[in-house]
Amino acid sequence: MVGAYFANHTGIEPYKPIVQIDDDHAAIGRFHPVTVAVLGDAEMTLTALADTLGATRTVDQRPDVAARWAIWRAEKARRAADDRGRGVSAAAVFDALSQHLPADVVVTVDVGNHAYSLGRYLESQGQPVLMSGYLGFIGFGYPAALGAWAATGGGRPVVAVAGDGGFGQYAMELTTAVKYGLAVKHVLLDNYALGRSLRTNGLRVSRSGTPRW
Repeated sequence: MVGAYFANHTGIEPYKPIVQIDDDHAAIGRFHPVTVAVLGDAEMTLTALADTLGATRTVDQRPDVAARWAIWRAEKARRAADDRGRGVSAAAVFDALSQHLPADVVVTVDVGNHAYSLGRYLESQGQPVLMSGYLGFIGFGYPAALGAWAATGGGRPVVAVAGDGGFGQYAMELTTAVKYGLAVKHVLLDNYALGRSLRTNGLRVSRSGTPRW
């Protein structure tokens, strides 16, 4: 792991040896213990490691990766075709987006079940995806899209993906977008619920902190 750290819910198997390189000591082993901690500049450290290794032997893993992709795409096609009687499936939505998103688009995503579906089914061709983390604060997607639009001066297409929970918090942002004519496309996945909720003594509390009886 170079220049990043694992989140506290990544589920890295404990038997996996982890070498983490970072120039910030606080980022090393932040949520997961690491086998080898290397404090240093990423470019300098990787160059030194490569020089130390000398001649190496590589294994061509492309056939194995291609086989795994084939299995995954077959499963995605099956799920895209199965709406379970509830309308268009999330797999179908993100399959369509994978095929039709412009090459220079900026995609933003809110928090909830739809974010998990995006991570599973959207095949980015290099387009950036802005997110607050799968279980970050709800209400991120559309405001982030407005920020992306402003940062690019309106010169790049922007697509925001959100669920009905996040959409319910966008009143002011939608007003701003309409007032100033901000060209942001919005994809709304509605499952009639605030996904990823907690239940305590009969009180349903969403990750956003909103109580629902």
